Amino acid sequence: MKKKTPAPAQRAATPVPQPPSYGGQQLLSIRQVVEITALSRSTIYELITKGKFPKARPYRDVPGRKYFDAVEVGAWVDRQLDS
Repeated sequence: MKKKTPAPAQRAATPVPQPPSYGGQQLLSIRQVVEITALSRSTIYELITKGKFPKARPYRDVPGRKYFDAVEVGAWVDRQLDS
């Protein structure tokens, strides 16, 4: 008789942290902006320096952290798709 091998243990799903919202405004981290735009962090910051990408803004509840406005990033993506 063939021995049955036990099924691999299933990992608990790691909860995905939700970006904060501020005054009804959806905020995105740089990591999320990289995923949405498929650009590298350095390219995003270079475009910000050149004034060609929405600026990250500080989030008052988390000192030192900056977030992007999801609407502004979405509008930027739409403009890239239109051109």
